[in-house]
Amino acid sequence: MKLPAINLLHLSDLHFGYDGDSTARAQRELALDALVRELQSLEAAWRPQILVISGDLTWQGKPGGYTELRECG
Repeated sequence: MKLPAINLLHLSDLHFGYDGDSTARAQRELALDALVRELQSLEAAWRPQILVISGDLTWQGKPGGYTELRECG
């Protein structure tokens, strides 16, 4: 019996809330927007069924990073 393929997307170390550079938030927003557009353009068979996010979600666990992460979703 052949099992169906499962597509998985793995993202890591997003570091929301990084404030060491005035352009970091804008760059991350542009990259995530481009990722969403690319995923939407994929044929259904190629779209990921599972999203795994590992590593650091926020920069140094600062509260503002969690706020920024929540606003992104």
